[in-house]
Formats: sequence, C-alpha cells, structure tokens
Amino acid sequence: MNHYVNREIEYYTTSLLGKNFVFFPETISLLEIDNKLFELLKKGETYQNIVLPKEVLEIFEQYGRLNKTKSEETKLKQVTHFRGLTLDVTQECNMRCAYCYENSKEFDRLSRMDSETAKKAIIKLLKPDMDNQRRRLTFFGGEPLLNFDLIEMIVSYVEKMWPDRFSFGITTNATLIDTKIADFLTKKKFSVLVSLDGLERTQNILRPLKDSENSFIKTIHGIKLLNEKGLKPSIRCTSTSVNSDLSNFAEVFKELSIRKLYVAVVSTSNEHMIPESFELTSSYQKLYEYFRHKNGTFLGLVSSTAKKIESKEFSANCTAGRTMVTLASNGDVYICHRKVGVSSFFIGNVISNTFEEIVLTSKSKLNKLSSKIEECKNCWARNLCSGICMATIGLPEKHFRVYCEFVKKAIELSFVEVARKKSNSVPTTTGS
Repeated sequence: MNHYVNREIEYYTTSLLGKNFVFFPETISLLEIDNKLFELLKKGETYQNIVLPKEVLEIFEQYGRLNKTKSEETKLKQVTHFRGLTLDVTQECNMRCAYCYENSKEFDRLSRMDSETAKKAIIKLLKPDMDNQRRRLTFFGGEPLLNFDLIEMIVSYVEKMWPDRFSFGITTNATLIDTKIADFLTKKKFSVLVSLDGLERTQNILRPLKDSENSFIKTIHGIKLLNEKGLKPSIRCTSTSVNSDLSNFAEVFKELSIRKLYVAVVSTSNEHMIPESFELTSSYQKLYEYFRHKNGTFLGLVSSTAKKIESKEFSANCTAGRTMVTLASNGDVYICHRKVGVSSFFIGNVISNTFEEIVLTSKSKLNKLSSKIEECKNCWARNLCSGICMATIGLPEKHFRVYCEFVKKAIELSFVEVARKKSNSVPTTTGS
C-alpha cells in the first residue's frame, strides 16, 4: 500500500484478492491497474517519473488533482425538521450482555415510553405536516419488543395521520419474536436489525439471557420466524476479543435468509475486551471472499461504500443530531441513540423545549463533539469514512486504531466489489 500526496496531486495504491488499484481520494475515483504500473508505484515512483500512455497520464491529472478551494469544514445546513427519530421505547432488557454500554449510564431501567410522549416528539421533531417527504421511525431500547404494545400503537397512529409517509426500523435481539410479532413486522415492512455475535457458545457467553435460557437458540428461532413470513433481517455483530474471528458466521448463515451483516467494534473502556486488528480484518476479508459470489454484497459496510464510489458520493459526518435524533422514554432528546442518559449528548425535552431550542443546542454540542479528529483530515479514506463515531469519544486509543483499520479494510474490499461489477482498468503501461 502506498499513499502519495504533494501540494497538487494525491493517490493511494493497494493490491487485494489478485487485483491492483489506484484510488484518488479527492474525487472518489477508482481504477484497476496492471501489475507493472502497480509495482512501479509501490516502489515509490511517482506517476510523473513513469512513462505512461497519454490517456493514463490524463487520468492521473484529472482524478488526482487536489481542490485547494474546497472548504475543510462541513457547515450545518438550516434545520427545519428532522428526517429520522429513534424511539428508545424502554430501558428494560431480557439480556445481560458482557459489553453492554448501557451499564455505564444512570437512568430508570424500568421506565417505558408512553404514547403521548412519542406522539408529541413525532409532531414537534419530525414535523410530518410540513411537506410530503418521507420520515423514518426506528424503535430501540433496551429490548424494544418488551414494549411491543407501544410500537403497534405508534405505527397505527402515524399510518392513520400520514398514510405512506413513514418507514420503520427496529434493532432487536429477536428472542421475543413470535408469530404475531413476525406478522406485524412483515406487514408493516420493517427493516429489522438483529444482534447476533457468533455461534452458540460465543453468543451465550457474550449475550446471555437473564433467565438462563439458550440465547443462541432463541435468537435463531426469531430469525427463522421472520424468514417464514418472507422478511430478511440484517445482522449486527459486535466484535470483541472473544469473537474477533468472524469466519464462523459463514456457518450461521447457511440455513438463514439474511439481508446484510454489519460489524461494529465493541465500545468499551476495557482494553482486554477490544479485538486485535489483524484478526478482525483478516477474518472480515475471509467473509467477503466466502459471500462475494452471492447476489449482492453481503457485508453491509462493503456494499454501502461500493455504492458511494460508483455514485461519487462523499461521506458526511454522522447524521446523529443533524438529520436524526433520539427520544428517551421520559421525553428527553439526545444526539445519539447510544448516549441516552449521558448529559453531554442531551439537547432538550419535547415537552419543555421548543424545536428551535433543541436544534440550537444540538448544533452547539456537535461543534464540541466533532467526529473528525486531526489525523483523519489527511487520510486517504477520509471521503469514504464518516470519521470516528462520537459515541466512542473518550474510549482507549486501541479502540480507535482497531476501528480505523477495520473501516479501511472494508473500503479496500469495496474496491474489489466495484471492480467485480464493472471493469474500469488502466491500459498497460510501458517504461519507467
């Protein structure tokens, strides 16, 4: 791998799974190159010192040119409403996960959101009467299905008030899914994200049920019920030192119908729980190799990044606090769903604060919680990466390093995915 940058031009070269690439960070442009050019660039030769065909030289000049007038800061646009709202419908949970970040917070774990609080938040924060654009509601917890009655009520309410204007999502451990819930989630076209950390032994260690039942069996049963109704959930795996080898997931998915797999590095101050970078990234690549011949990319981050490259879509900072916010059960509003109960992420209350007050507080706190740290600004992956997650600020340095290497690996795998779908190669080079 070689990252070349001077005052005028920048490019990054890498070789993966038998393919060589040159990537131009400034324009999110990707080209597959031949072995000869790759080896020359790998040795430290600059493109100016290599005898290149005219069309290849023009490509480097066109795609690699730095834009000196581009602003380095992303300005927050005028916010008239939020497009998405996460409802933290309950802090209760039927699991006792080994790494749960909720354990470090102070709040009423038995609290449940009521329908009036949810309705006020939808009207005040999403302002669905303002225009005909679609809004999104995501149900979160705790385990949100412990307050399933409220979920049913809220979905019925918004569908009656604003037909065909809302989409729905839920993050769940799936252990409470029965036929009734599976029918409902399928009928209402929910996107479902299920937390699953590995095979039976691993899942039961990391995500044990409080009643000591088999967590793995109940989670798989819930997924299969969804499959029977024609709903394909996505999976979220939290990678720790216990389950950093992701290759066993291939076995899990043989009998399941799954849309995507998303992997997150565990958020913890316990360094011993954080996975080692090499084991995580190498096993992630193995998973890609196993699934890449399926129809569509199975790995969520690889798939979304490939789409960004194809459409030349620059990654913005995290949308938390900008286009979406989270509502706690008591009506408090937070920038991030992972920081409910944390004062530095609190931006107001839907009952006692106006929409304008909530937006102004969000902007003020976002300025203090910048998700782009200094070294990210010059990274070759900067325009395909959203930067460090605000929710992980303050965690050990090891977490950032592992997270950073993992995201870079996913981006490199997206290069392979783009090349797989569409050949875009540089002609053979001559000379040096």
